[in-house]
Amino acid sequence: PWLALGYDASQADGWERMVAKKTKLADKYMLAGVPFLVLLDKHLNLITKDGRAALSAADAVASYPWRPPTVQDALGASPFTNAAGESISLESLQSAGTYIGLYFCAQWNPACKRFTPGLIKTYKKLKSTGQPFEIILASWDHDPGSFEEHL
Repeated sequence: PWLALGYDASQADGWERMVAKKTKLADKYMLAGVPFLVLLDKHLNLITKDGRAALSAADAVASYPWRPPTVQDALGASPFTNAAGESISLESLQSAGTYIGLYFCAQWNPACKRFTPGLIKTYKKLKSTGQPFEIILASWDHDPGSFEEHL
């Protein structure tokens, strides 16, 4: 009932060309398995890579075009706090042209414990060269002490 990536059967490499297109799209959207549904707007901007969840919702038709909350909606107006205890607003980061990484992690998680040191190293290198980059920690820790170890 829908469109498909086609291939030109009259061309000897027609199937391979279609596979190459499919592979590029899968790589772009980090396909982890099938079924996988990516939703794009009319300008081909990403709406969500979790199209399955959007279309599986009880109100899927009513919630079309399935836009998730914006980052501003999710974060709200509250400022962020750096390791020195200073408040930094999202607006100040945006006005400075800062690229933002949202880091979801927990001190108790072994994968986070392995990944965090490399992230810190890269973060410090970027900051030392004056790159406009900031990490916002979204801690999944269970207590303030564990949370503060990440700062």
